[in-house]
Amino acid sequence: MYLDYFGLRESPFSIAVNPRYLYLSERHKEALNHLLYGVSGGGFVLLTGEVGTGKTTLNRYFLAQLPDSTRVAVIQNPRLSEHEFLAAACEALGLSVPDNASLKTLFDALGTFLLDQDRRGQRTILMIDEAQHLSLEVLEQVRLLTNLETDTHKLVQIVLIGQPELLTKLNKPELRQLNQRVTGRYKLGALSLHEVQAYLDHRLGVAGLAPGVSPFGKDSVEAIYRFTGGVPRLINLLCDRVLLALYAKQLRVADKALTKLAAHELWQLDGELQVKSETTPKAATVNWLTMGVAVIALVAIAALGWVLITGYSGGTPAKDTAAEIAPSSVVPTLPIEQYERLLAVLWRSYEGAGTPCADRSLLRCQQAVNGDWQALAALNRPVILELLTPLREKQHVLLHSVLLDGTEVKAIELASSEGVVVISLAQVAPMWTGGYSYIWQPPPGFDGPLGLGSAGEAVAQIAQKLARLDGTTRVLAEREFTPFLHARVIEFQSEQGLTTDGVVGQETLVRLNAVLNERPSLDELLGQWQRGQTRDTD
Repeated sequence: MYLDYFGLRESPFSIAVNPRYLYLSERHKEALNHLLYGVSGGGFVLLTGEVGTGKTTLNRYFLAQLPDSTRVAVIQNPRLSEHEFLAAACEALGLSVPDNASLKTLFDALGTFLLDQDRRGQRTILMIDEAQHLSLEVLEQVRLLTNLETDTHKLVQIVLIGQPELLTKLNKPELRQLNQRVTGRYKLGALSLHEVQAYLDHRLGVAGLAPGVSPFGKDSVEAIYRFTGGVPRLINLLCDRVLLALYAKQLRVADKALTKLAAHELWQLDGELQVKSETTPKAATVNWLTMGVAVIALVAIAALGWVLITGYSGGTPAKDTAAEIAPSSVVPTLPIEQYERLLAVLWRSYEGAGTPCADRSLLRCQQAVNGDWQALAALNRPVILELLTPLREKQHVLLHSVLLDGTEVKAIELASSEGVVVISLAQVAPMWTGGYSYIWQPPPGFDGPLGLGSAGEAVAQIAQKLARLDGTTRVLAEREFTPFLHARVIEFQSEQGLTTDGVVGQETLVRLNAVLNERPSLDELLGQWQRGQTRDTD
């Protein structure tokens, strides 16, 4: 619509991946050099970065730099089983294998192909995008591929591309062998203010804008940087909207006011632009409305936004929720250890002053990195959510509950000093990393999964819980895990959509506690919080 108006051949700020538009900032140059150097030496190359920082575009550019003698297989959907992963690798390399081929057949086919490629003087690169989603089993298959080698070099170079959660996964003890084989790693960051200006000029020039002419004034560029945090994909979204606004108003150069208007229309923002934080001996608190604007800059979803948060205190929505939570309202963002202690005091058995997760005889701390809202709704207990900050660091907030419309998640409730803040799923989902943690209490004597053959006090506790659930005083086991208890556990697991193995582990126990409502009430903590009586968590 605005192309002719500005003399452009094509849209300069399309979010489609196009290597021609790649602006090589210093960070991108360093990342490219790490890729090129890493694949020359064999083993693994690791490139990580937040959503929208340009990983995929850089990879396309990197592939274009490789010589014709290089064969590249790209796997873009890593949510695969071991068998599916090896089959996808064979397919990407053009290998014909039977549909019912075993893991060994697939692995042997890849080995034969790679050796043949090497004899021809050709290199092979296996590139896996969104690698943070790879299962541990598939990562083990990836490691085994690097065992294919001659006396002097590896037969395949592997490039893993993913979000920062990939680093967390690779640091797990069971993946230490794979982690030790990483020969090059680089974390791609956002652009600086100076680089944002150069980024805009570069893309406009590629799209055909005459040199020395820019539709973005200096204060407009500063506003773009402030709204997007230097994340390229968000810059594209906002700049496209700014150009459209200029065309609609028949203007040639955007200023701060027009850029701000475009951002508000694009992301439905409200409140101030700056993040305001205040650190006290007890906690760091962040203005939730203004934090939303900054955190938005970390994610790459066109529909993300931060509108005026509505909220209420207690369990019943207020009539005029917009008036209940004023722009000055805050949601505490504490270090995760402090939230753990806040939740731990709700368990009557915990009286410690240290980190509750360190004493496994009383409480257990469960962490996850790839959570979803339905799982949190089923968990039905207070959860510590992990969000991204404007500085690419992680902060934590306390989830009170998940609000459902039938079976569909519509919103969540966060705990605050003023009660409960209600946030729509569309607002908070782009900010959530998928990471969460919670505290749960095992029965006395529980030291691992229980099943047929197990015995002890923990077995008796489980039998008693199931009896209470069934509304009977007859228990199916005293201290030994009987076949009758085994059958009842399978029935319970089936009812709850869990794996029906008859083994009582952490997931089954937590779900059983939730069904019986045997978990701490966050409302009690909120009451203390509101009265200023929450114990010192320092």
